[in-house]
Amino acid sequence: IAELVQLASSHASPQAALELANALQASGLQTSSAESAAGARSMDDIAQMFDMFLQKGMLQEATAYVLDNMKEDMESSGELQTHVLVANLDGGAPQVADAILSRKVWSHFNKFKIAQACEKAGLIHHALLLYSDMSDIKRILTNTTHKLEREKILDFFATLSPEDAGTCLEILLRSNPRGNLTVCVEIATQSFDSFGSERLLALFGGLKIPEALFLLLQGILPQADDAEIHFRFIEESIKLGQFSEAERVTRESEHYSPEKVKNYLMSVKARDPRPLINVCDRFGYVDDLVKFMVKNGQTKFVEGYVTRVNPKRCPVVCGVLLDLDQDEEFVSNLVMQVKNTVSVEELTTEFEKRNKLKLLRPFFEAKVAEDSKDEAVHTGLGKVYVDANISPEHFLDTNEHYDPLAVGRYCAKRDPFLAVVAFRKGKCDDEMLELTNRNALFKEQAQYLVDREDMALWKRVLSSDNPNRKLIVDQITSSALPETQAPEKVSATVKAFMAADLPDLLIELLEKLVLHSSNAVFSKNRNLQNLLILTSIKTNKERAMEYIKKLENYDGGDIAQICIGADLYEEAFVIYTRFNRNEEAVGVLLDQMEAFDRAEEFANKLDEPAVWSRLGASQLKRRDMIAAGVTSLLKAKDPGPYEKVITACKDFEPGGETYDAVIKFLRFARTKVKDTVLVDTEIVIGLARCGRLAEAEEFISLPNNADLDEAGDRCLALELFPAAKLLFSATNDYGRLASVLVKLGDFPGAVESARKADRVPTWRVVCHACVEKKEFRLAQICALHLVVDANELQDVLEYYQDRGHFQEIVDVMDTSLSLERAHQAMFTETGILC
Repeated sequence: IAELVQLASSHASPQAALELANALQASGLQTSSAESAAGARSMDDIAQMFDMFLQKGMLQEATAYVLDNMKEDMESSGELQTHVLVANLDGGAPQVADAILSRKVWSHFNKFKIAQACEKAGLIHHALLLYSDMSDIKRILTNTTHKLEREKILDFFATLSPEDAGTCLEILLRSNPRGNLTVCVEIATQSFDSFGSERLLALFGGLKIPEALFLLLQGILPQADDAEIHFRFIEESIKLGQFSEAERVTRESEHYSPEKVKNYLMSVKARDPRPLINVCDRFGYVDDLVKFMVKNGQTKFVEGYVTRVNPKRCPVVCGVLLDLDQDEEFVSNLVMQVKNTVSVEELTTEFEKRNKLKLLRPFFEAKVAEDSKDEAVHTGLGKVYVDANISPEHFLDTNEHYDPLAVGRYCAKRDPFLAVVAFRKGKCDDEMLELTNRNALFKEQAQYLVDREDMALWKRVLSSDNPNRKLIVDQITSSALPETQAPEKVSATVKAFMAADLPDLLIELLEKLVLHSSNAVFSKNRNLQNLLILTSIKTNKERAMEYIKKLENYDGGDIAQICIGADLYEEAFVIYTRFNRNEEAVGVLLDQMEAFDRAEEFANKLDEPAVWSRLGASQLKRRDMIAAGVTSLLKAKDPGPYEKVITACKDFEPGGETYDAVIKFLRFARTKVKDTVLVDTEIVIGLARCGRLAEAEEFISLPNNADLDEAGDRCLALELFPAAKLLFSATNDYGRLASVLVKLGDFPGAVESARKADRVPTWRVVCHACVEKKEFRLAQICALHLVVDANELQDVLEYYQDRGHFQEIVDVMDTSLSLERAHQAMFTETGILC
């Protein structure tokens, strides 16, 4: 193959020879090397072909042949790799070697030999990467850094250990400090954690280049959280006049020590105040900042800080300026410049602490003029008006936007009366009580309590634990309530006293309102009068009558009922009479007091039908007063209680004298009521009881609705036999008539009535009565009607025999056998008797 390629190179172009060599190598033809297996690529063949090309001066083709056919980076190819690289480095083609090394195609070449060749050929960065002896590296860095590109140096340092990298960095800085400064800063920045901050600061700080340390710190600052590094950067920035950098770091960094940086910046008095402003603004050193600037005559910087940097710090700044006795006009103007961004609450607090609120009057008034509804603005303005005495009470009364609690507390130390106005507007109960108690403003407290109408607040004030309760109550009764014109407020106050269970104080309060007040709204108030009487009934009954007689506009009916429940009958009677409720009045005399004589006297005095009627109804309930009751009803001309009259007659069975009055009343009533049956019946009975049978006979002969059967039964029960005879005769009730005639001893009449009745019970009654009276003839007539009934036979036999009338019963039985209705039992009993 070599001979063919050599021949081609002699008669053709080098490119053709290369292509032929690659083709033959690809075909797998054996070379002169007998040990090469078929198709294998022997390093010796490749090396032989490289040398053949090289002998012909064809370095480029030789190198290309090796790169095309030595595809793998094997340890066995190390010698050939070295040979090829040296040939290019020494043969005037270092760029080829640079490309091979940069692409890291091979790795088994002799690194020291190639490093020497690279150093000689000017490929310094490859030499640095290939040398392993630090002395060689130091030599190169000391003498040739100006030939190295920035990226190459960075790549080199990335391969070093931290210790070697530090050594190399020192060499670079010592060999050419200014020329290598930029790249060294970049190296230090990239390997900051490996080098360590102390070593780097010492190394760069030892250079005689002013900006060296600044550049280092600028590079490592973003990745450092060490407060000392941040401080050193700020320090170097100020030294070099890099105020923008110092301003940026003081504004953005979270890692420096504010106190240390603040003290440093104040000590150097830098021309640019922004770094110091940033530190003090961020970390709360505004007091120190303002004092420093004022001390150094930099008040313009103070103004700039407030107006352009942080207007929200205006309150603190103004407070310090006032503490330093700065011009008040300057302070006021400063506030006005930031009036739309400053915190009103904080501003008010700072000025208030120094008793300088008056300076804010233009500020507050300007905000109000802009139609601000901000509570803090109106609160501050209210405090200013209080201090300046500019119609403060009018402001506190009419302004709807201030904080009553804050203004009230402010006024409490200056003018308690103004504090009362504010607390009253805001309904600040706790503060109002504390203020008025502390300053003995019990009149104001009393007025506040009446106006508030709050039961919980009343409960606190009227508690027995309140040492000022009596003083407050005195003011309530003497001034607060008399001066009020609102009934609902009075009502709430009274309820509070009731809830607190203070009856004596309540009576005192109500007396002043009702009895001693010139205000007709209260003196004539129905509820108040009711309450005064009710309270006295509950706690002081002796005075109840006094109030009942003095007052006029109370609910008489309800109060009277309560008096009755409290056993105050006389008071109830007086109330009813005062309110012309005479029927209820006489009712008290009758039902509660049982004073019938007094009730009758009262009725005679008034002579009113309702009173007489009420009296009569009660009298009917008493046995001994039925006649009086009926008389009262007659005087009342009231037929309504006719049922009560009849019931009383039935229950008590009065005598004839009483019935005279009853009959008179019933005759009157029967023309007035619809239910005349009951009335007419009782009239008949009354006439019977009075023995006025002729009148009774006349009454029943006329049209009437009397129940004569009932009347007859009652007369019979009362043993009014003549009257009963009259009534049963009128109704043809012969059965009952027979019983009545027996009672009257009219046995023949009784037998006659029995015959008309013709009923077994009637025959039995008359028979027994005749046997008892030994009217045996009449008895036999009755008995003959009984014995024919088998059920009555035995009773008749026993009745006669029990009384020893044996012959008489035999006569009855003998006679009975001839009757048509005679039955077997009759013959049997007769046989037994005989």
